[in-house]
Amino acid sequence: MLVILGSLSVCEFFVMEEVPRIQKLTVFDRESVMAHMNTTKGFYSKFEEEECWDELQPTLQILDKVCPEVSEWVRDRYVNGKIVWEKENSGTYAKYDYINKQLTFNRISFMENDGIKASILAHEFRHSRQRFTKFYRSVIACMICREPRTVLVENDAYLFEKRVVIAIFLGRNDL
Repeated sequence: MLVILGSLSVCEFFVMEEVPRIQKLTVFDRESVMAHMNTTKGFYSKFEEEECWDELQPTLQILDKVCPEVSEWVRDRYVNGKIVWEKENSGTYAKYDYINKQLTFNRISFMENDGIKASILAHEFRHSRQRFTKFYRSVIACMICREPRTVLVENDAYLFEKRVVIAIFLGRNDL
């Protein structure tokens, strides 16, 4: 097991993952103003798929400007029927199922402002782009330590999410 874990780490060292470019927003960008608003604050009606998708459009407009690769990925998930709109609060805003390639977006996420919703989607996008090595390292570490080692996959996604937050709210992309 340790040999496999080490081999996966070496593989990650030599084969770098491509991270999409993030464009900063300026105070003059319409999306900068939109990021501070919550266009879905009162949204708790029937919570049907089409309605949820319509409500997410302002968030996708922000992502179109900041990181188009993320908004394209979310649209692709929707077109392919790979978004689950979770009605009950599960304790997470969203999650990505690496096996089924499915994005789950929790109802509680609609309570956040549009910029934060954009960063949540960026976080899950990053999970979707993580190489198999991170996933397998996490599984093997769990088998060895007898407890989940989510830090192996989460740190990378949180770093990308924070870069998106900084580009949206601070207008910086140099971090």
